[in-house]
Amino acid sequence: MDHVRTVIPQGYYRAPDYRYREVTKWLQTDHGSAPTFPDRHQNYLVDFIRSDGTEEVVASVYEAVCLNAIPYARTVLSALLFSNTPIGEILSITEVEEDTVLAYRALFFETDVFRNRLLKNSFVQHLPAGTDDEQYYRDMLNWALKLGWEYVEWRVTGKNNSLSVAEMLKTLLADSMWRSREHIFSRLNDAAAQEARAWLPHTIRLADAVLEHNNDRIRSIDELRIELTGLDITTSRNKLGADIAIHSVSPQ
Repeated sequence: MDHVRTVIPQGYYRAPDYRYREVTKWLQTDHGSAPTFPDRHQNYLVDFIRSDGTEEVVASVYEAVCLNAIPYARTVLSALLFSNTPIGEILSITEVEEDTVLAYRALFFETDVFRNRLLKNSFVQHLPAGTDDEQYYRDMLNWALKLGWEYVEWRVTGKNNSLSVAEMLKTLLADSMWRSREHIFSRLNDAAAQEARAWLPHTIRLADAVLEHNNDRIRSIDELRIELTGLDITTSRNKLGADIAIHSVSPQ
């Protein structure tokens, strides 16, 4: 019988900021020698930390360190990298220079450490959530992992035009379907089961919309809203004109 290997290979688990940690650890024991790290950003970081403010430093590393010190900026950049956002989209969403994004990834959020989705989920689950900033960081990375970078773009910019109406319908349908099935894990009279069953009508309406309508018929969010909720044909008093009197009858 083969023996099961119980020793985890060194380097299998790494924090995404392991390069930054290597630099800070090395500086604690170094006495002025030139850095020889394999990644150039680490060597640039040593120069930046040693600088007294009068020497030139690499701008991309300087900006990456500054952004990492700002909780919101750190959260957004990490979430975009975590969800494998194309570099062009990151630049468009954040308006940060490409060299800075690459430096930030190398020093603070190297995504290559996540060999699979299991490690990504484990990383998110073990993130602290003791402060509002920590909770937001954890939530954003979880949303990025589960919902994709398009959701992060919407959270940051308030807009996203990359999804067609048909794709949005199918996504909503899938979400509603799974939510409506969550009741199988609870008693029928539990609040969780009642909430899950409340999704059933919404799921059915979305299924009808997906089956009966296509991109040629539904072209905008407004049209989709009308299809799902019905056309509102009420008219405001202002549109009727000032001469229209509105009467009310008091109950007897």
